[in-house]
Amino acid sequence: MTKVIIVGAGVGGLTLALALHERGIVSQIYEAHDRVKTVGAGINLQAYAVKVLHQLGIAEELSNNAICPEESAYISAAGQTLFKEPLGHHGGSDFPQYSIHRYTLQKILCDAVQKRLGQHAVQFSTRVNAFSQDENGVTVQFEGGDTTDRADVLVGCDGVHSIICHQMYPDNSAVRLPGITMWRGVARNIPPFSRHRVLRAGRLESGKLIAYPIKDPDDDTAILWNWVAELHTGKKAKVEKTSVVAINTLPEVFNMLQLGELDGEQLIQNSSHALCLPMADRKPLPNWSIGKVTLLGDAAHPMYPVGSNGAGQAIIDAATLAECLQQQSVEEALQLYNTLRRPAVSKLVEGDRLGGPDVVLNEMHRIVGSLHVPEGMLPGLQTTFHEKISRYRKSVGILIT
Repeated sequence: MTKVIIVGAGVGGLTLALALHERGIVSQIYEAHDRVKTVGAGINLQAYAVKVLHQLGIAEELSNNAICPEESAYISAAGQTLFKEPLGHHGGSDFPQYSIHRYTLQKILCDAVQKRLGQHAVQFSTRVNAFSQDENGVTVQFEGGDTTDRADVLVGCDGVHSIICHQMYPDNSAVRLPGITMWRGVARNIPPFSRHRVLRAGRLESGKLIAYPIKDPDDDTAILWNWVAELHTGKKAKVEKTSVVAINTLPEVFNMLQLGELDGEQLIQNSSHALCLPMADRKPLPNWSIGKVTLLGDAAHPMYPVGSNGAGQAIIDAATLAECLQQQSVEEALQLYNTLRRPAVSKLVEGDRLGGPDVVLNEMHRIVGSLHVPEGMLPGLQTTFHEKISRYRKSVGILIT
């Protein structure tokens, strides 16, 4: 029976374990942290990823702990909603889109893994720091001792600074830092208006803000407003872990942004702190798979978080890899997985680097600036914005709704 070692208990690694289990394939997850932590902020799961999770049998848990946004609204510098896009069911999909706290999603996935595969299926506080492979399998070495484990397949799901990726590609694993700083936070004590909307305003050059409601991971009857603020500062930040910063350290420009009923100052000042990190991606790798070792999610393809695709693409990676391993011998399966996923995701990485859905915000700025648009002009502008985002989606070869 095939055994798979998974390095990393993030969204991708946990989804992979569930998908392998559905196909009768044994897996063991090793996670460097000591538990699933209540850190981070919200994420959006688009319908294409939700389909996979529903098929893995966690639809009820997701529905009970997430909010289903109905539309994405693009707001001008004058505070005017100039373009709307339906999401999930409302956009014609058979599946909803979910807005959910990352911790909540990971906890749902981890609970499912431990219930189905056993409590020891996820080994926390266990850092893999190297691997070796031969014709019969792969051996992983753990930090702090001589202990090892061995399997038929090794999958690096260990994030943007992946140890597995670095050993596979020591000269090509560094991430690209374009000088864009991102702050994430959650705001409390804001009325739950626009509960079913994702709000977007501004642009990277002068400050961009995205906000949407999520359920509180500690109290699913309470609503938080998740926000992401981005600014092209031009500073080439060093690769560091996400840092926690005080709210008063954020640039003043975000306080000026209007999000319809909300404004930037209201969101930021109702948050206890912010998470600060540089935006990053990586030049697409020549191959995700070498021998019996492969990569998944951010370890394979870190991308800008501009189109709600990071976690979603990791979920699709997991489903595809599990299917390949069920149907092919190990090395054939890993190369088939590479062939099916790498070209498409590489196009998405490069498309998001050019702005992704932000093409609408950039077009708004170009056409109307800070002017208030008369009602009679709105239909023509909305057609223009729709055509712009449709061209982006066609160019990356994926329907993002």
